[in-house]
Amino acid sequence: KLFLAFTGNMISSGNRELITYLVKNKLVAGITTTAAALEEDVIKCMKPFHLGNFEVKGEFLQQECIGRIGNIFALYDRYLYLEKVLNNYFKTLNVKEVLSTHEFSKGLGEHIGKDEQTKEKCQESFLYWASKNNIPIFCPGITDGAIGDISTFFKKNNPTFAIDSVKDNVVLTELLMHSEEAGSIILGGGIAKHFLLNAAIFRD
Repeated sequence: KLFLAFTGNMISSGNRELITYLVKNKLVAGITTTAAALEEDVIKCMKPFHLGNFEVKGEFLQQECIGRIGNIFALYDRYLYLEKVLNNYFKTLNVKEVLSTHEFSKGLGEHIGKDEQTKEKCQESFLYWASKNNIPIFCPGITDGAIGDISTFFKKNNPTFAIDSVKDNVVLTELLMHSEEAGSIILGGGIAKHFLLNAAIFRD
């Protein structure tokens, strides 16, 4: 079984199509990634990012309301669109049920297939295909980004709402333990890589 770990900038910078291909064609058994990957996958179901260059001054970009991801430019309004979709999704959650990040991701993938703002381009999304093909997406740093902001506001109004990342450790460890053979593709380092490789220790 092949497991894929990647950082969020892979989705920003043009590898989204390759990752979606792997997931759509069931070539991976599981994914570990970061909050940015989930967020930018959803954004790209609505609005594109643009290729810029590294030399453009930050002051100019700020005046024009453009965010920078290296040489990728993301207009600030992209995150307003994202906020609307995430708020719609959060409204569907059962606040008495503690979700793991892979359950949260699966629900989000299902939601973008139905939300008015994302459903037209949902088939370009790795989240959408992962939910369709029952490929778990583990996101141990899920509160790092807009999802964290929105979940903070949501919890103020719904104190029982919680996401359990330890449940992800249990599920990923069992997946790896019950794989006769396991391999990985790792794009980038940090939490996405560490989460997968730490779980793989249980295989000796």
